Amino acid sequence: MILEKEKQETIQEKMSSRGSSLISFFKHKEDGLEYKTINLIIKVIGTLVGLALLIFILQTIGESVFQPLFTFLSILSPFIAGIVFAWLLTPVESALVARDMKPTTAAFVVTVIGVFLLMILFGGFAYVTASSIIEFLTGGKNIGYFINTGKDVVSTINEYINSDANDGGVVKLAIQGGVVFGLIERSTVVNSSTDTVINTYELIIGTGTSLTDVISSALGYFYKFVISAVVVGFMLPNFSNFGNSVKSIIPKNVKSEWSNFIDIVGASFTDYMRGALMIASIVGSVIAVGIGIVSVLSSTIFYTPGSVSILSLHGDMFTVIVSIIVFGILCALTNLIPYAGPFIGGIPIVILVLLNDQTPGYWVSWAVAGVIVVTQSLESLFLQPVVMGRATRMHPVAILLGLTIFGSLFGIVGMLVSTPILSVGKSVINYYNEKYDIF
Repeated sequence: MILEKEKQETIQEKMSSRGSSLISFFKHKEDGLEYKTINLIIKVIGTLVGLALLIFILQTIGESVFQPLFTFLSILSPFIAGIVFAWLLTPVESALVARDMKPTTAAFVVTVIGVFLLMILFGGFAYVTASSIIEFLTGGKNIGYFINTGKDVVSTINEYINSDANDGGVVKLAIQGGVVFGLIERSTVVNSSTDTVINTYELIIGTGTSLTDVISSALGYFYKFVISAVVVGFMLPNFSNFGNSVKSIIPKNVKSEWSNFIDIVGASFTDYMRGALMIASIVGSVIAVGIGIVSVLSSTIFYTPGSVSILSLHGDMFTVIVSIIVFGILCALTNLIPYAGPFIGGIPIVILVLLNDQTPGYWVSWAVAGVIVVTQSLESLFLQPVVMGRATRMHPVAILLGLTIFGSLFGIVGMLVSTPILSVGKSVINYYNEKYDIF
């Protein structure tokens, strides 16, 4: 019995030593071989395999199983959006509180400014988009023309695309795209006497949709927007004291450790969001000023009679001013999304300007694109390293992976919150790695 017991102890010691040597093998560098790199590769492969297995399980179970959850989340969507934006705006509210402003007053100010900017962005962008498309499809007739004359927009569009737009160029290309996507219907008639083919085009708009449906849908979105704004106003002060509230319920025996952990996570998120919001404000302001300068130059020094654009001061001044403000806010907001943000915000702006750019060589469109590209490039080269610092910067692959996953799950809102969540996650990993030497 004693011999068998000694044999078992010997076997356990050998297994233990093998386990410790295996851990040492993957954690240290010996004989010039990077075992730590091998360890990292194994962990990356394991993570990818785990993600693939999770996706396979979700696809196997099917969407029907999660349909009640999706319905529940859609009902709570304004509350979820309000909580997310309150979380993102917490650093701004904390900065106002640090300047001796009451938390409730700071929350009210931040909420009002945020709602005002979003109303300008969505309302103004809808107006600029509609105005640009209508001018493009009617040969330069703006919204004011139809308000003053009372003429029907759709009939005017059909008249234009069946006459002047058949000459070719960008308009012809857009009409063909409308045919492909089912927005414009094309009918072909063959003239037997002349043996020629005549194409007629007709804009298809509002098929099967009544005015009541449009109004009810708009009121539904407005209701959700109001609910989200109210949630932001009430949640902002709570988020400011969230860390202290959590600390108050932590048991005394682990309070010191977890308090340090909460402070690290809170500081990481606050530093990131303050830097990101500062950079977004600078980028949006510079782009708005740059586009304003292009508008002035295209209407004065480089003006050619008859060559106008959506930014021309010789046209509708209201549309020009709204366009400049909306383009700046859009670039500022989308700049919060790393890497993909400049494209998400810049491409629609250039397209809207290009639609009605009649200047030689489309130089106004090129100038607007240049302002956006140069500003974003300077932001990446100088503002990001100086304002954000190297401590909060992450590997581009990790950021792109986060944008892909969160964007596919939650859309634009998911892309906005992905990098802050990754930043906080990085702080958590670094905290535990320093404490337990995991990696």
